Amino acid sequence: MLRPIHFAGLLIATFASAAPDTAKTTQLPLALREVDPRRLSSGVFLEFDRDGRFGEEITPLPTVAFENLPNSSASKGAPPDQLSSWVVGNVRLGEDPDELPANRRQQAEPHIFRSLTNPRLLLATFQEGRLSDGGATSCGYAISRDGGHTWVRALIPQLTQVNGGAYFRATDPVAAIDRQGNMYLNTLAARDSEFNLGDLLISRSTDGGVTWADPVVVFPAPNAQLFPDKNWMTVNDYASSPTVGRLAVTFTAFTSNASGQSTGSNLRCAISNNNGLTWSAASFITPTGESNQATQPVFLPDGSLLVTYVTFTTSTNSFRLDSKRSLDGGTTWPTNPTVIANVASIWDDPVSRDGTFLISSTVARDTGAVFVTWNSSVSGRPNIMISRSSDNGASWSTPVRVNTPTAGVSAFNPTVGTSLDGETVTVTWMDTRNAPDSRNFVDMFASTSGDGGATWSTAFRISDRTTDMRLAQTTSRGYMLGDYYGLAAGNTPQEASVAVWVDTRSGEADPVATRFYPIPESSYAAWKVANFLPADAAVDAQFEPGDNPDEDLYPNGFEYLYGLDPQSSDSGSALGITATATQIVVNEPAPSPGSSITATNWESSADGVQWNPLDVISQTEGTTTLHRPPSPNSVTLFRKRATIDDTTVTSGDIGVVGSQTRLTNLSTRAFVGTNDAQLVPGFVVAGGSLNTLMRAVGPGLGQFSITGYLDDPILELNSTSQTNNNWGDVDGATVADFQGVGAFALEQGSRDAAFLTTLVAGPSTASIRGIGGRTGVALAELYLQPTSTTGPATLINLSTRASVGSGDQVLVGGFVLSGTDPRRCLVRAVGPTLENFGVEGSLPDAKLQVFRNGVSGPLATNDDWGFSASRDALRDAALQVGAFALPENSQDAALLVTLSPGAYTAVVSGIANSTGVALVEVYLID
Repeated sequence: MLRPIHFAGLLIATFASAAPDTAKTTQLPLALREVDPRRLSSGVFLEFDRDGRFGEEITPLPTVAFENLPNSSASKGAPPDQLSSWVVGNVRLGEDPDELPANRRQQAEPHIFRSLTNPRLLLATFQEGRLSDGGATSCGYAISRDGGHTWVRALIPQLTQVNGGAYFRATDPVAAIDRQGNMYLNTLAARDSEFNLGDLLISRSTDGGVTWADPVVVFPAPNAQLFPDKNWMTVNDYASSPTVGRLAVTFTAFTSNASGQSTGSNLRCAISNNNGLTWSAASFITPTGESNQATQPVFLPDGSLLVTYVTFTTSTNSFRLDSKRSLDGGTTWPTNPTVIANVASIWDDPVSRDGTFLISSTVARDTGAVFVTWNSSVSGRPNIMISRSSDNGASWSTPVRVNTPTAGVSAFNPTVGTSLDGETVTVTWMDTRNAPDSRNFVDMFASTSGDGGATWSTAFRISDRTTDMRLAQTTSRGYMLGDYYGLAAGNTPQEASVAVWVDTRSGEADPVATRFYPIPESSYAAWKVANFLPADAAVDAQFEPGDNPDEDLYPNGFEYLYGLDPQSSDSGSALGITATATQIVVNEPAPSPGSSITATNWESSADGVQWNPLDVISQTEGTTTLHRPPSPNSVTLFRKRATIDDTTVTSGDIGVVGSQTRLTNLSTRAFVGTNDAQLVPGFVVAGGSLNTLMRAVGPGLGQFSITGYLDDPILELNSTSQTNNNWGDVDGATVADFQGVGAFALEQGSRDAAFLTTLVAGPSTASIRGIGGRTGVALAELYLQPTSTTGPATLINLSTRASVGSGDQVLVGGFVLSGTDPRRCLVRAVGPTLENFGVEGSLPDAKLQVFRNGVSGPLATNDDWGFSASRDALRDAALQVGAFALPENSQDAALLVTLSPGAYTAVVSGIANSTGVALVEVYLID
């Protein structure tokens, strides 16, 4: 009978017996009408608790899912949590394909395969556009050619109707690569709109994923009395075996009579000896009438095919793990199975639509050892178990528990992988131990064994964000992340393992991957394998502590020390600095617990050439107080050195205190709109007053081949109500004034605006708009006059608020530093936070780049200010200079940079070509 319960705001159906209410299921395929839906894969699971079939609506997500997001949850600007040093930060497997409808962007159920002959080559696959009532809009794939660092992604061509195929839905994707590099994707697809008939398919690429042949049918359901489900695929890549290159697809056949009465769910196998072009008739692994599910086939070194699977032993889904070995590689099968283990009670996560009965198997290629992992419930807690066979499946070891069961913590969907020799074994699973509400939030964890599965490490986290399952697609059995996930284990301990799963960090379910050293070890050697090898082994990559392949301020040794990504530039300084006459207090990123860090020390210099040891007064985690040495020119430069194993490396992050270098010029080019989109320069003066020249250049930009300029700007200084329309007017400026500060000439009679003014101590704001509501590109300029100061006056802040467009209409802020020593500067591009100040139409996602004039590439770049090693230093610097605080996880941008005297440009643009009003700011820091 159907027993409805309310869960997480949804009406969910659970079943008290194996036979659901047939009154509710008469529209189901005949073969599935009497099947407990928990035994079906997520791809064909239908919503028994509602009328109708395959509704197109998407069940609204509960509001609570958005209210309870933790800080590290689905926000682009949120910094990732720091992982163990042997685990690399996570990457998303590409953007959602354009062919997917806007309301079908949820992914689920990923699998991954590593090429044996090219370990850098990885093929992942997953459901694309997951639907609430079974299956997905299509299935997609992602390819990495650098060991899992980067991915390209697309839908499987010609599979479903969303991109030219014949099928209505697709599900249960599995990937494989043979010795020749041919790629294969195995899916189950709906042949009719009701999913009464399902075909098992193979899509093949012979050119490394550049093109794909149309899907080939492996097994077609002959009628509605047979429904194929939970397919799996394997390829024989043993060069010396008689069946090398053979493909095998195994699956469950749910059957019924003509009245819809179940006649069982037996297992079958189809094979191909010509790279998937044609397929054999499906052989019977188990006889008709049995109740089986969840095959996991692996080829053994002699070419035989071993299949592990589930045999249900009771109507309440207790099951037995069995195995069978086909000596002829999948054509014939023995009558009786080998029993692996009995499972009295299943574990079912209360929130996720998980694979309660699904198992995962893998084989150690060099030895033929086979491992199988599964989940069970013992005393109401999840137990992830594993067993090993070292004799081709003839016998199996006593099961060993991998995880540490904890009351109130769910662990589900285990996946196993192994090294070639079978000694380094890894299991990954989804885990709720970090859930702030002990229920709805998940992470991926892993545990490894270095002795062939006998003993296991303490579990370690491999996801760098805790995410909310309630942002995934709904089904009538919970939120859908997948019945299974993928793991491509390192072939040797010198090769990183790559795991894939689905989580909701982006606000919806997306495929995510990470690399990690197969053994939990905090050494530099382990960090190096996880971050580089073998992805760059074929090129002249730089792996050693002193190397700096991403060309930022931190060589590899400091990336290891601070837990940074050595292949992605961490732009800007990560040092927060405050100083007195005798001390320097430095805040730096909290060091990761790296066992290879044997020593650290600080050095100082007055000229950047001669460096001397710097005395440490006190030190705590992340904060060091240093003695400030006397300096003849008052400036002190300092830097950190670290010894990694036997190599000493120097940070390029140079701290500066006591610099007298000053801001002397501002020039900002931007599109001038109306209302809040006017061009609004701002200035802060300290210590006296400054005599300046201000200009608003529109028509004068024509001499620089800039089109679309503002043809008649007006310049106003709000603090004095000083105004000028045309620079040659009596309230304007003169040619001599321009020449006196080195400003470029303007044509006589042009409609550009300019005037001389005195900026008093404190903030001042100017504005540039178009006469009569005109719009266009304009240049705002501020020059200090040669005899400009009264008292020790200085400019300590320059800023401009303006509209940010694309192309030539991005916001370009130029500034000049004059002096003899480097100076630390805080540069910010504030977009979304302007809404907090009542600015309408703010830039939703700002990107900031700082250039030095005459140098082609940017000195530093930032997208989200909090998503960097500099976030704490940026927060401290803003407080130090009196800048307003940026919200945590905002998509504003900021950089803390040490700049030598010279001319610089700060460019503000919108991510993904977004547009809106933004503020660019430059602050001097001491």
